[in-house]
Amino acid sequence: MVFVVVAVLIAAAAYLFQPRDSSPEHSSNSDAANGASAVLLYAQAMGHPTDQLGDGFATPEPFALMFVDLDRFKRLNDAYGHTRGNAVLEAVGRELLQAVRSTDIAARYGGDEFVVILVRTNAAGGLRVAEAVRRAVEGLGPGLGFASGEVTASLGVAGYEPARRGQDILDAADRALYRAKAGGGNAVA
Repeated sequence: MVFVVVAVLIAAAAYLFQPRDSSPEHSSNSDAANGASAVLLYAQAMGHPTDQLGDGFATPEPFALMFVDLDRFKRLNDAYGHTRGNAVLEAVGRELLQAVRSTDIAARYGGDEFVVILVRTNAAGGLRVAEAVRRAVEGLGPGLGFASGEVTASLGVAGYEPARRGQDILDAADRALYRAKAGGGNAVA
């Protein structure tokens, strides 16, 4: 069940970053609201044969899930306007795409939040990537006309290990994000 939820979440997020193509073939095969398409996209991202999908689909490989939440983004958006806020979101999206491999998925999750799935990566590897992302986001501010430290992010990371049954990786990543924010933000947990 967790994998179907993760698959839908990740595929929907990945859909947001894919180029738009209005051809009938594209829209019928990549509708983010279509659960089968979501599982298909997840399986493809994980490198699994898509003809073996079923109700019991699970990945035999570890992966890390990372939530990225911009710190004090509403205050920044209110103070400087939506145009500058959008520039921050775009810059963070670019940084995320540069920080991950082509086999990983990075996408905007909603508002000022992003989600990243690092395939074939354990929690320790996810934490290393998260720290690199945190530093990159922290460095964006001056280039966008903000004071140093004004653009920062908190990141929560959880790792999925195939041998551990009953994991709620979404909840674990969310709890990690809250721990990162609890100390004032600009942190990884």
